[in-house]
Amino acid sequence: MVKDNDLVTKQYLEERFSRFEEEIEERLLKPLRNDLANMKDEIIAKLNARQEEDDVHQYSHQRINDELTGHEGRISILETSKS
Repeated sequence: MVKDNDLVTKQYLEERFSRFEEEIEERLLKPLRNDLANMKDEIIAKLNARQEEDDVHQYSHQRINDELTGHEGRISILETSKS
């Protein structure tokens, strides 16, 4: 600890700053990084689930369109055979 009449040296300031940086890292930055990593994981999981839902939904539309195309072809055949 520096007393009022002591000179502050460069080495003292560097050591003090280094300890301050370590304390900031431990108390603030590590918990913040962990929180951000957890939030990122949650967001990615939700996006992946949403993408899977969209893929399934798109597949169901494609299947319906394929069925309609098949029906249109059969209807055309029936209409031409009646004429």
